[in-house]
Formats: sequence, structure tokens, C-alpha cells
Amino acid sequence: MAYKPVPTALFIQYLKAKGLIGYGRKSGTSHEVWDRPRGKPGLPRPIVIRPEYDEIPARHIQTSLLALGIDYKTFERELLE
Repeated sequence: MAYKPVPTALFIQYLKAKGLIGYGRKSGTSHEVWDRPRGKPGLPRPIVIRPEYDEIPARHIQTSLLALGIDYKTFERELLE
């Protein structure tokens, strides 16, 4: 299965729809950390993105979906909804 880059704005919308919250920049860098709300069990690995990029790279989509426990076909279907 070929993972494809996704526009950053669309990926952020997807993360919000999954109930994740952006916790801002990580240690003063250009990366944003996304995870479940505090007080709820977090992801095995928070999702970290660079919002100034136009697209989220395919490899990052793959690792993010792994952290979310979602397969690529489900991701594609949910993006279209």
C-alpha cells in the first residue's frame, strides 16, 4: 500500500476530528505536539508535525497512523467523509 503526502491543514483537521489537541510548539522548536486531552490515556507516541510545511510526508503519515491505531484504508475513507 502506497502512503501519500497529505496537506498539512487537512491532516490537522483529521487530528482534531479524532479528538486530539495541539499542545503547541515543542521546546521552542518549529514542531507541534498533538495528543489526547490531558486526563485521558495518551497515545503510545504523540504525533509531532511541522505546521509551516505544506504537506505531511508519507512516512510521517504512516507512523502517525500506527500511533493512532488506524489502518491506511480507514484513514483514506475518513478523510473523504
